[in-house]
Amino acid sequence: MKKLIVLMSLFMLSVISGQQNSIKFEHIAFLLPNPGKAVEWYCSNLDMKIVNKGKGSIFVTDSARNIMLEFLINNEVKPLNFRKINVLSLHIAFHTKNAEMLKKKLIGNDATVESDLTTTDSGDKIMILRDPWGIPIQLVERKNPILQFVGIYAEHIAFNVKDAVGAGKWLADKLNMIVVKEGGAPDYGRFVADAGKNMMLELYQKSEVPTLNFNDILPAQLHIAFSTDKIEMLKQELKDCKVEQDLFSTDSGDKIMVMRNKDGLPLQFVQRKKPMM
Repeated sequence: MKKLIVLMSLFMLSVISGQQNSIKFEHIAFLLPNPGKAVEWYCSNLDMKIVNKGKGSIFVTDSARNIMLEFLINNEVKPLNFRKINVLSLHIAFHTKNAEMLKKKLIGNDATVESDLTTTDSGDKIMILRDPWGIPIQLVERKNPILQFVGIYAEHIAFNVKDAVGAGKWLADKLNMIVVKEGGAPDYGRFVADAGKNMMLELYQKSEVPTLNFNDILPAQLHIAFSTDKIEMLKQELKDCKVEQDLFSTDSGDKIMVMRNKDGLPLQFVQRKKPMM
């Protein structure tokens, strides 16, 4: 009898694991007035490479091939004015082994300094710049890297939110994310990664910093995309999300849908027929 119970338990675990949805960060999308120039800048200065170039967007990936940036092309939608966005309301961070050297390179290629290079109590070197289009870029040289990649790689995208603990829990419960680092009051900062630790979201609640009204941001202006191998299942599970663009299939066979979570953040989910990375 005991042996039968053990076998049944193992069977149930295999069924559950078979149903587990593999979800990972795929890309972060920005609409810019000159996406082609932006691609050139990111490839030249942050060692990114073009993965796919189409009529509506250009995808580039970092040296680790752990995440992509999508630069959108849309003449009917006005890009966000990133220069008016507080760097602590939103920024994208790149990890480097030599922040000082990369700082000089970016400044020499039209990036501007928002907060100069400093060293944290834990020994990390951090600074924030803006690229030529105003997107806040954080450079991070960690004493003990959270993600384990080589070269210059996209480490996280950060948002100031009203409830960092709740936002982190939602990502863990709904998208199988894992909290890899967390802090206490007053900011409740936390880093949330996908299961493969390809990329992270940094969430914190700084009362002195404005939060973005995500409901005023169109997915065509900015969105975060996750790849999944069971998009229909995910659609059924995300009952607390607002459907922005219902599930559809592209000519190439990709399945895509766009939703907003309870904070209004535009989230794209994609099941690729042929993964880009």
